[in-house]
Amino acid sequence: MALKRVGGTLDTWLAPLRAIRQQLSNELSCLQDDGAREMLIAEKNIEDGVTALLANVTIQEHRASRNLQVHGYMLDAPSGRIRDLGLGPKSSILTAIANPTHEIIRGNYAQLIFEEDGTATMTAK
Repeated sequence: MALKRVGGTLDTWLAPLRAIRQQLSNELSCLQDDGAREMLIAEKNIEDGVTALLANVTIQEHRASRNLQVHGYMLDAPSGRIRDLGLGPKSSILTAIANPTHEIIRGNYAQLIFEEDGTATMTAK
């Protein structure tokens, strides 16, 4: 992400990410991998978003009166996995989905279930 202005609305959208990049400049300079740098910026962006939501008066009122929960999750698009960044309540259906105790791989004729302890089972369809 270049420091120069792009123009128009895009600059408004990129401003928070540029601020995060500036804030994390020391940590980012220590990382060799572009993907790791991008991941750090994305995680911080989600954290800042959750913090901003929790500071909102309406959100605070709804948390108190309606048990509203705010979570911080990240989608890894290539793998399709959701990762819980630990920014919300620990017990929720989304946390269970993001941190499964097993992995299921489904094929046309069978499915494999890999458990957290390393064991696997297969069932045929």
